[in-house]
Amino acid sequence: MWSFILMCLIFLVILQVIVGLGFLIHYVVKKIGYPRIATFLVFVYGIAIVVSIIISIFFQDQSFSKNDAKTFVQKLDIELVDDFDLIKNESTSAPGDYYHTFTLAISDRDRSNAIKKIKNSNNFDVDKPKDDNPLYIFLDPFFGPTVVLNYQTDHSFIRDYFKPSGREGHAYTYYIITISKTTNELVFEDIVE
Repeated sequence: MWSFILMCLIFLVILQVIVGLGFLIHYVVKKIGYPRIATFLVFVYGIAIVVSIIISIFFQDQSFSKNDAKTFVQKLDIELVDDFDLIKNESTSAPGDYYHTFTLAISDRDRSNAIKKIKNSNNFDVDKPKDDNPLYIFLDPFFGPTVVLNYQTDHSFIRDYFKPSGREGHAYTYYIITISKTTNELVFEDIVE
């Protein structure tokens, strides 16, 4: 609830800055003595804002790079040494929710090292936790310890990472890395609900 209110307030502040800048452009150019040019500049300014918003929304996934993917994977202490391919990258969002996932084709060596890292973790559980619900449902999203679960299913090795925000109303961090047992695919998920 608080995160939605905070997002609305941030949106309103940004909107005020954008509109205020438009009025300032119009006022200054009109005061100089060019009212038609002032109107034209504000029109161009408005179109530029709309186009940049559309580009940022629709092309967000295309700007995601291999370096970005490597950085996300490293956050969960999985190192990718060899070259890899970014197969798929998708993100969706709604007020209060965000979901980002990408799939990488990694080398045999990186896959083996990642599986070893998960299996050699001090809390590795051979079987998948009994409940199919995601980890964040059982934990306090604001306060508490960071929790890392390492386990395997019939088809993959998985590392779940949950870190509370530390502040009331702020989003937690929840990442999942899934490494296939049969292929060299690594799937990374970033979930905020």
